[in-house]
Amino acid sequence: MIDLLINLFLFILGTLLLCIGLYLLMHTKRAFMYFHPEKHKDLQIILRVVGIILLILSFLTFTTIFFKSPIYLSLIIIFDVVIIPIFPILSLSYIEN
Repeated sequence: MIDLLINLFLFILGTLLLCIGLYLLMHTKRAFMYFHPEKHKDLQIILRVVGIILLILSFLTFTTIFFKSPIYLSLIIIFDVVIIPIFPILSLSYIEN
């Protein structure tokens, strides 16, 4: 039962990472929220790099469902937790009204 819940939460986490990564990659050339990447070349690069990293992390998170190694599972979850806050930290200086 616990294994099923872990797999369910890993699937949800992988889906969220995939959606956020694709969203960032699709918005490298157009404005979204308070960000205007069409005006800032640096922000386009940040969006592209973070989007690709999140897509790679989503793939790795989906692979943990099939591998039952607790060490691999804990490493991937630590990577997810460390990498996810990078975009908000890097993008704070690009907020425009």
